[in-house]
Order: sequence, then structure tokens, then C-alpha cells
Amino acid sequence: MFSNKTLTNFCLGSSLVSTLIIMGTESAQALTWTLNNAFVNGTTPITGSFTITSESASPPVLTVSNITVSGITFTQADVITPLESPLGAIDWFQGLDSLSLSFETALTSSGGTINLDLLSDFNGDLISGDVVADVVPEPLTLLGAGAAIAIGACLKRKHQS
Repeated sequence: MFSNKTLTNFCLGSSLVSTLIIMGTESAQALTWTLNNAFVNGTTPITGSFTITSESASPPVLTVSNITVSGITFTQADVITPLESPLGAIDWFQGLDSLSLSFETALTSSGGTINLDLLSDFNGDLISGDVVADVVPEPLTLLGAGAAIAIGACLKRKHQS
């Protein structure tokens, strides 16, 4: 069992380490963009999502979860557009089928909802709809939150004894 002196040293040491971790690391976020109310020619639904795991990388790191339209599924392997940062469009090509998502404004780490623009198409047919981002904290962000909780518990114990 810890003595009060050991616990105090542990808490102070943890506080210093976690402060260094939190201050020395820019907390990044991965954004998962989900197609929202997306249709081809207003009738055929499009489903799926993609995640930007490192927007600041050049090119950005993009992970595609299956995007399905008219029974055809486009995957990570079908992405053909050289990605740019900030990301303004993604193109897929599979066999004779093509899918292009161009965004009204570039996808950024701020999230929110971004409309597809008039250049978005599926085999030449107009796509309507938008994409909505869900922010997913990066592992270091979760580690920082865990460290803060641990520090609070240590300080509470110290205060109570």
C-alpha cells in the first residue's frame, strides 16, 4: 500500500508527466464523414462513409468505409483521386462504374455538414445530398483525458487524508 508521502510523490509525478503529454501534443481528431440524404437523380440512395485520419499529412490519410450506390460498392481500393489537403473531392473507379464526390467547401477538421456540389456524379448522373462529420477523438486525446481523471483522483485522496 502507498504511504501518504509515496502517494503525494506519485500524484505529483503523474501530474508532471500528464501535463507534458497534454502540452507537448496537439490533440488531433479523426473525422468520419457519412453521406446524408444522398441520391442519384433524386431517387437512388447512396450510403456509406469515409474517415480522414490525418488531414495534415500530405496527401491526407483517408479510410473509406463501403460506399454503395445502385448495388455497386466502392471501397478504399477504388479511390483514384490524388488526395489534396484540404480535401475537396474524392473519385472512385470500379470496372465501368465511376463515382465522384466534390464538396461545396473543402472537408476540414472543423466537422459539421458540407453539401455536395454540382460536380458530384455517379456514371455521369447527378448526385444530391451532403456529408455529415462525426468527430472521433484520437488515442492521445483519450490518454490525456484519462490522465486528467487519474490526477483528480490522486488529488482528492491527498486532500481527504
